[in-house]
Amino acid sequence: MTAHEEEKAFTVDATLRNFAPINPFVIRWDWPLFRRDAALDPQNLKPSRQANTGMYVQKYKPEDVLNELSIVHGNRPKDLLKRLSELKGMSRAQFYRLALKLRTDGQLIERE
Repeated sequence: MTAHEEEKAFTVDATLRNFAPINPFVIRWDWPLFRRDAALDPQNLKPSRQANTGMYVQKYKPEDVLNELSIVHGNRPKDLLKRLSELKGMSRAQFYRLALKLRTDGQLIERE
């Protein structure tokens, strides 16, 4: 669970070993339970606070994924993930979160 930009809300990004993957979703704390909130975008995470400046920064951007794509030959997601992990230290969850945003925005198309 990662803090969402909305107060008392969290993005859940599950990595399932033996089950089909699920898309990230948002839950909201409604005492005494967490309840799923489909109205919130799981991409809108609370920005992390940079240690010394007190400014909020976003570590990775959708452009990081787009810049590594090969338009002519295409890329398999696992190969692109491996490359971004090696170059930028991007985690699997971060990669798939950005890829989902790009697909939703129509900037990324998956083909066989």
